[in-house]
Amino acid sequence: MPKLFAVLPLLALLLTGCGETPEPLSVRQRAPSGDPLFDTLGRIVEARYRRDADDAFVRKVMAATVIQPADLNGDGREERIVEVNFGMDSTGNRGFYVLSPDAGGWRIIGEMGGDTFRVLGIPKNLGASYPDLETVWNFPKGGSKRRVYRHNGVGYIELR
Repeated sequence: MPKLFAVLPLLALLLTGCGETPEPLSVRQRAPSGDPLFDTLGRIVEARYRRDADDAFVRKVMAATVIQPADLNGDGREERIVEVNFGMDSTGNRGFYVLSPDAGGWRIIGEMGGDTFRVLGIPKNLGASYPDLETVWNFPKGGSKRRVYRHNGVGYIELR
């Protein structure tokens, strides 16, 4: 009998449902005054995924997007690492973006693609303030390519 009482609350929860889970910040609708992060992601969507994207399509892409704050350069202001998990291709490759706070909005300082994304660290003896970044791009017929990006004082560029 004691086991039955322990199961009853779980059973009641299953029968009534868990309720609505709140949407993550990155999926919320645009505020009437405009959300600078939403607007920046809208520009990314229009440039890389669909021209003339409406807010509904931007929200659809954002629902498949992970936005992570990270102070990459140690200045006390958090950049945003954006991983867009939306249909780039069948290999699992997706878009990665680095956004920097800029005059009440966001500036894209890095744009890269791949299957994985990794922060490598700040290169020594170069006077750099941003860490190098790495992606690995998978090819449809097999194989992959590692790409390393370095901040040049303005934005990230791929090292050749």
